[in-house]
Amino acid sequence: MPELPEVEVVRRGLEEGVVGRAFSAVQIYQPRLRFPVPVTALQERLPGTRAASAGRRGKYLLLHLDSGETLLIHLGMSGRLLFVSAAVPLDKHDHVVFRLNGNGELRFRDPRRFGLVDLCPTAALERHPGLQHLGPEPFSAEFSVSYALKRAGNSRRNIKSWLLDGQFLAGLGNIYASESLFRAGIHPVRPAGGLSAADWQRLISSVREVLHEAILQGGTTLQDEGFRNILNLGGRFQLRLRVYGREGAPCPVCGARIRRISQQGRSSYFCPACQPE
Repeated sequence: MPELPEVEVVRRGLEEGVVGRAFSAVQIYQPRLRFPVPVTALQERLPGTRAASAGRRGKYLLLHLDSGETLLIHLGMSGRLLFVSAAVPLDKHDHVVFRLNGNGELRFRDPRRFGLVDLCPTAALERHPGLQHLGPEPFSAEFSVSYALKRAGNSRRNIKSWLLDGQFLAGLGNIYASESLFRAGIHPVRPAGGLSAADWQRLISSVREVLHEAILQGGTTLQDEGFRNILNLGGRFQLRLRVYGREGAPCPVCGARIRRISQQGRSSYFCPACQPE
């Protein structure tokens, strides 16, 4: 699933290639995604509007329109947002096509159909069901040691699941949670309520460091259905992963073998020496 860095890479692509352009038409080929696509609203209200700016909240893309509405897109498990020429043949998984003035099209491609396309008044974004319960952004001042200590309290819930909880922290996913915990030297099964202020400081710094590096590298692209930016190019951060997907490989810091465990149905990777339990 695309995580915060991948969504941010797409946002930057939209800022560069789509913002300032007007929509001429919308074609919906498959309205049955995670939630039904609002076909009538998109086809009646989007044409003639112009993309004014591109934002992001957690893993949601927010294309703000000059009409006072915002186009929300979530890439789900396998979604891609591609900017292509209208001459490029449609893929069977191109479910929503946004036609732009000129020769370009923005295509939402989603083989597994877990994504989301919606239209919402910009003034009501904070009340959108997908956004209203999200926690702070990792780069925001709100994500602080005092915030983390207060929220975690005396919780015995493991720190890995806390990092993946969007109501605690927006946008972090499995890859970057594992990488952040490794850099902070914190075992993924440690109870969040047992972390000290110093632990949280290291972890917050590590989260920001990992996400920043991943964004600069264009995100992480894994396997055949891996992430692609709007120009259909993959990221490079997979070449810099230190623990994720490296079970049995030597730790890049100490040489111990990377281990993998399952937590809440997801794989967690860690170094037993650098991240003592």
